[in-house]
Amino acid sequence: MESARTRLLVIMAIMLASVIMLTGRLFYIQIVAGNRYAEKSRDQAQQRMILHAKRGSLFDRNGTLLATTLNKPLDLQKQDSDSDKNSKGITRVYPYGSIGGTIVGYTGIDTYGQGGIELSADAALRGEDGWAIVMRDARNTRYRKADLPEKMPVNGANVYLSLDIALQEIVQKTLLQTIEQFAARGGMAMVMDPQTGEILAMADELGFNPNTPSRFSLANRRNRCISDIYEPGSTFKVITSATALMDNILKESDSINGDGGAYVVFNETIRDHKPYGMLSFTDALAFSSNVCFAKIANMVGNERLYRYAKNFGFGANSGLDLPGEEDGIVHPIKNWSGRTRVTMAIGQEVSVTFLQMMLAFSCVANDGVLRKPSIIRSVEYPAHQIIPTKRAAVRQVISPAVARRLRTMMVEVVARGTGKTADLPGVLVGGKTGTSQKIDAQTGAYSNSLFCSSFIGFAPIDKPALVCGVLIDEPLGGETGGMAAAPAFSKILHEIISRPTLGYAEKILNTSYDSVVAQTAHMSALAQRLPGINKMIKDTLGTSKPRGIDSLQSDTLGALAGVNKQIPNCVGIELRTAIDTLMHYGIKPCVNGFGLVVSQRPRPSRYNEATAACTLYCSMGG
Repeated sequence: MESARTRLLVIMAIMLASVIMLTGRLFYIQIVAGNRYAEKSRDQAQQRMILHAKRGSLFDRNGTLLATTLNKPLDLQKQDSDSDKNSKGITRVYPYGSIGGTIVGYTGIDTYGQGGIELSADAALRGEDGWAIVMRDARNTRYRKADLPEKMPVNGANVYLSLDIALQEIVQKTLLQTIEQFAARGGMAMVMDPQTGEILAMADELGFNPNTPSRFSLANRRNRCISDIYEPGSTFKVITSATALMDNILKESDSINGDGGAYVVFNETIRDHKPYGMLSFTDALAFSSNVCFAKIANMVGNERLYRYAKNFGFGANSGLDLPGEEDGIVHPIKNWSGRTRVTMAIGQEVSVTFLQMMLAFSCVANDGVLRKPSIIRSVEYPAHQIIPTKRAAVRQVISPAVARRLRTMMVEVVARGTGKTADLPGVLVGGKTGTSQKIDAQTGAYSNSLFCSSFIGFAPIDKPALVCGVLIDEPLGGETGGMAAAPAFSKILHEIISRPTLGYAEKILNTSYDSVVAQTAHMSALAQRLPGINKMIKDTLGTSKPRGIDSLQSDTLGALAGVNKQIPNCVGIELRTAIDTLMHYGIKPCVNGFGLVVSQRPRPSRYNEATAACTLYCSMGG
């Protein structure tokens, strides 16, 4: 009996101790350490989740979509902030693929920009990520509660480019066709607005597609127009000419002895592609005489040539909103050899990017004002705040008068010089060819078979609306700039004019046309284009004999005065010739398509209106 009571007391004591211990533990958990355990519980049930901002889109100058982001539906149950940092359910899409691919650029797996505008405008495009606190139950299912804190993301800005994707397609297609035609190693082509510095098209042969960047090497992802340097050859003679004109060293009519095509400088012979005797300064540029420009270089001197080369922007970064731009090379005078002045004047011993050459020609086209190039036109932030890009003038390099004189000299390059194949009937075109020898990697000397063939020009001559350049790298047959690049220039401008929707046909045709009427000094250059036009007029209207320049000027002035004129029959004629014919009679051509003209409105008739227009409907593309 006593032992049973003892056992009961022990059990009661144990139970009491357990109650006391449990009560103490509960007191500790709920009172002493209550806050710490509550916080731990919240940590297990709540989680911070990143809310990714939507990357902004890219558009061309007309609002055509070039790049956008597709967001997949967000599955909270599959989100894991530790293991899914690079899988955001985001796809970046580039609708035009390789058309303008190196300009647009691409993004990496983390959606950060990796090249082109995607990289240079990354801060604006990316926006700002937000966050939210989500709950997680015992089954690890996540859900959001309205009373939990969050910060909403700020989506990225939309970026509008100066690029015209339709024009870019023309340039890229023509460049690739030309490279294939001449079995060339590669090439580059650009179109710019010289009045604003805006880049409208920029292409090389690499054809990078940002939709599949991993399929392309790093070399194929770069933009060669700004990242590769080369010796420009005779296109640099425009810089030498500008220097001579600005400092009154030569006038256009001054004579220079071509010495039969050979000139010895420090035991090395400067040669021309054909022997020349006495040439005017204008003819020396038109026929691209190395001998004459070697002598011009000696008249100009080291300091002037170096100063103007630097003022035109060579040897320095242009500040374009694209990554990977090279500075080029203009050696300081102290490092020049005895022949550097001469060779630099003809485009050797100086290295440039294609963009720099385009900017120099744009400077001449823009009355001597060098502009900073731009590819970003404006940035539109989510709150509809639009920030346009400031179009900056860098400096006045040459005077407006000298720029106009130089442009007139450059008309002769196309009218009767090395750039005849750049001709665009009905439009006064100015430009310059270049055929630069490349360095042979094995010998270290200039090669006799490897060339960079280029042509850069503008139209119309009085107030150029476009500057266009084409460079063909190592054409298989060693073709010159006049043979390989100049025809591509003409084809690009012809296609641009043939598409009124691009907005440049009227600027190029009308302005050039008015210039012919107002400036009789330009009539001699236009006369070089008349035989083909006159033949078509004779065939179309039954004229008994070709009409000369006096007849053209008379008809033009008469048309503008509003006298009765005949609208010619253009049906069955190739578009370019039809445009020339209408312009000849003071009629504004409007074009629908390309190829042969199949119909026209109005039909052949007489009119009494100074601003008469005729729409040409063509066999293709209308």
